[in-house]
Amino acid sequence: MKFNTRVFGISLVLGIIAWILDSAVDSFLFGKGSFGNLVLLDTPTDELTHRIIILALFVIFGFIISNLLHRNQAAEQESARRALEGSEEWFKGLAELLPEAVFEADLTFRVTYANKKAFELFGYTKEDFEAGLSGLDMLAPEHREEAEASLTERLEGIDPGVVEFTAVRKDGSRFPILFHATLFRIEGRPLGVRGVIVDITKQKEAEETLRETERRFRSIVESSPLGVFLYQLEPDDRLVFAAANRAASQILEVNATDFIGMTIEEAFPPLAETEIPTRYRAAARDGTPWHTLEFDYDHGRISGSYEISAFQTAPNEVAVMFLDISERKKAEEAVRASEERLRLATKAGRIGVWEYEVAEDRLLWDDLMFELYGTPRFEPDDGMQRWRDCVHPDDLARAEGEFAASLSEGGTPIDTEYRIIRPDDGEIRYLRGTAGFSLEEGGRPVRVVGANWDITESKRIEEALRDSEARFRSVIEQLNDATYILFHGRFDLVNPRFCELTGVTLEEASAPGFDFWDLVAPTSIPIIKRRQEQRERGEDIPGLYEFDILHKDGHSVQVEASVTEIDYRGGSAVLGLLRDVSEQKTLKEQLLVAQRMESIGRLSGGVAHDLNNLLTPIMGYGDLVLENLSPEDGRREDVKEILQAAFRARDLVRQLLAFGRQQTMEFRAVNLNDMIRSFQSLLRRTIRSDIEIRFRPGSTDPTIRGDQGQLEQVIMNLAVNAQDAMPDGGLLTIETGEVELDDSYESERSGVGPGHFALLSVSDTGCGMDAETREKIFEPFFTTKERGKGTGLGLATVYGILRQHEGNIGVYSEPGTGTAFKCYLPLVDRAAVEELALRNQVTDLGGSETVMVVEDEAIVRKLAVRVLSRHGYDVLEASDSQTCLDYLDQYEGSLDLLLTDVVMPGLNGRELYGRVKSSFPEAKVLYMSGYSEDIVTYQGIAEEGIPFIQKPFSVQGLAARVRRILEEG
Repeated sequence: MKFNTRVFGISLVLGIIAWILDSAVDSFLFGKGSFGNLVLLDTPTDELTHRIIILALFVIFGFIISNLLHRNQAAEQESARRALEGSEEWFKGLAELLPEAVFEADLTFRVTYANKKAFELFGYTKEDFEAGLSGLDMLAPEHREEAEASLTERLEGIDPGVVEFTAVRKDGSRFPILFHATLFRIEGRPLGVRGVIVDITKQKEAEETLRETERRFRSIVESSPLGVFLYQLEPDDRLVFAAANRAASQILEVNATDFIGMTIEEAFPPLAETEIPTRYRAAARDGTPWHTLEFDYDHGRISGSYEISAFQTAPNEVAVMFLDISERKKAEEAVRASEERLRLATKAGRIGVWEYEVAEDRLLWDDLMFELYGTPRFEPDDGMQRWRDCVHPDDLARAEGEFAASLSEGGTPIDTEYRIIRPDDGEIRYLRGTAGFSLEEGGRPVRVVGANWDITESKRIEEALRDSEARFRSVIEQLNDATYILFHGRFDLVNPRFCELTGVTLEEASAPGFDFWDLVAPTSIPIIKRRQEQRERGEDIPGLYEFDILHKDGHSVQVEASVTEIDYRGGSAVLGLLRDVSEQKTLKEQLLVAQRMESIGRLSGGVAHDLNNLLTPIMGYGDLVLENLSPEDGRREDVKEILQAAFRARDLVRQLLAFGRQQTMEFRAVNLNDMIRSFQSLLRRTIRSDIEIRFRPGSTDPTIRGDQGQLEQVIMNLAVNAQDAMPDGGLLTIETGEVELDDSYESERSGVGPGHFALLSVSDTGCGMDAETREKIFEPFFTTKERGKGTGLGLATVYGILRQHEGNIGVYSEPGTGTAFKCYLPLVDRAAVEELALRNQVTDLGGSETVMVVEDEAIVRKLAVRVLSRHGYDVLEASDSQTCLDYLDQYEGSLDLLLTDVVMPGLNGRELYGRVKSSFPEAKVLYMSGYSEDIVTYQGIAEEGIPFIQKPFSVQGLAARVRRILEEG
């Protein structure tokens, strides 16, 4: 095939030129590599493919044109036109394949063609270009004149080369481009320009990033603690000082900028005799780095040890970094000295040192380790197994477990103890071991370094100390007194009694922040502080003292304390003993109350005795006067009033005796309703006027067998208790009735039922009681009143009296609802009582028997003699026991009855009767007394007992009692 070689050659040359031009753009504008290398095919595959395509297109284009010219020389113009059209099609097809924006414009800058990449890059559409878009509109205003000038230069045959402009997209956004264009002609006439536009936004960003990186690098260098020198290698091989950072001047303590312009040998003369300048030149010339050299320098004002490294920063430029390591070297020397001292110390302290390499499983021991373990030397690879062979079997699993756990936890320090069995002599020794770990960057242990030392002797001492402490603790725990040890301001030991007394456990007492003052009641703080101040002043203070402590639940406990200082665990501690004296104090107070009550009782008994002796003649002579007055005599009413007053006085005396616990229980049939009605007047005078008293008798008249005075004491105590429960007034209700109690009541309250009982109820509208108080109200000395305002015996007395009457009491109360006490007393058959009264009734009060009256009170004796004489008795009298005995020794007649006072000078009534009965065996006795503390309990009218008549007595009462005793004979 023939073709036009000239045209083909031109196409080939153009393809080569395009190849070279693309290589230049990649090298100089985009920095993709050396221009020479890029031209010579040393380029990425995609770029090489791109260029080959362009070259091939140019060659094909030339080949086709040449072939067409050769075929049709006659139609050259037509062929040229067609060739041009074909060329344009090929050009446009090629342009669409290119990754860059390709355009074509006429000489007025109107865009006649743009490829797809151009549309994407500028945001315009094909219609925008067809509408006559000017290429100048696609440039920033400040670059349009430059673009016009560039076209002019091309028309004048001057190639301005690749030009950088700022382009403007359709949306107004700006971006940097590289612009390269050539004129295209037809038949030698320029028609316009064709060119390539390259978006260099990323390149610009990369350049800015590079500049920012350089700025940061310079900033880092300037602020670095390392000294930095910059040297330039001159063509004549001189290494000239160019720059230095601030740290360089600070490290060297000179102005490093003074060295600028000097050669390295001029700036630092001693370096000329070393290889350092040569190393620096090599680094500057060919980039050979030089890492870390320690160098001692001492010249002029610069002296010290430095660590130096050098690296190339640019062709023929080297940066030298240095650090003053003078202090580090001193520290290293100190470490070496310390290690030597440690070696000597471990040797002196017999501390063995070992090292274990985890990955290699190698164990290295020093000489002392072999001595401690008593084992022959071994190779490091056998070390762990040899160590296992020495460890006591009972401790091996624990020791290995601790080591493995420390490894798995990232190398936590080890501090442990275990036993070994020395292979050389079989002795069991205690060792202590500590170890620390070296970690790699990932935190994995790579090396373990530890130490062992023998603690056998200290273990023996500890064991002895533990035994001693155990014995000490055992003794303390057995003590009945609360015992504690204060060590360094905290409770180190407390016994169970301490926990019981304070409600605080050892864990709570030894917790941080808890101290002795937390146990002291606020009222006792001044006592403790005063003792502290006295101790600090060196004053002698009593070993025992009392104060109040606070129980955990808030109540206070009065204790007697004994405190002393002891040696404890190598230091000073305080040993304290606390004895609960609350009960002792309570018992003491109760004893004082009991003694006071006994004194009051004795006083009241004595007063009652004297009153009874006075009331006896009043009542007796009153009866005599009444007997001597005719029914029509107006003075009878006056005498009756006197007798009524005497009877009331007698009742008051009986109540006084009951209060003093001096009244003998005189059981008889008692009608509760009659008793309460007669007792109401005294009760109303005793209870405050703001309390209303209501009596609600039952439909029947419950009759019981009891002592009326004691039963009146029950009502009085319950009423006073109700009064205390109603400080603002209220209602006190007394009720009577009869109830039938079943088996369930007996199961709940021992001692009563089942059966038919009289009910005596005393209720109030007061404050009521809770369950805890209800459980304790009948206990002796229990009171809810303030100290000194109550004895705590009122309800206990009530309970005791009711139990003596074979009855019981129940309490029903809730806080805020008042209280009701229900007393249950055995009923008696009223018919039987009446029959007994009739049987005991004496119709004839007179007699002729001989009666000896012995009474130290003359007025009472005279009354008795007169009454008995009036009733026909032969009466003998004596003022005391001895007078009676003396008289009877001379008496030759018979003696039927001895009427004697109980308490007299010399022999008492019982002793006198014993003497009289020895001489007069048939003689009977009737005792009389104004009080009864020395009287054998009288069992009442229905039972046999000691014949007794209580002063004061009436004329009829005395005559009837004497007659009944004589007739019972």
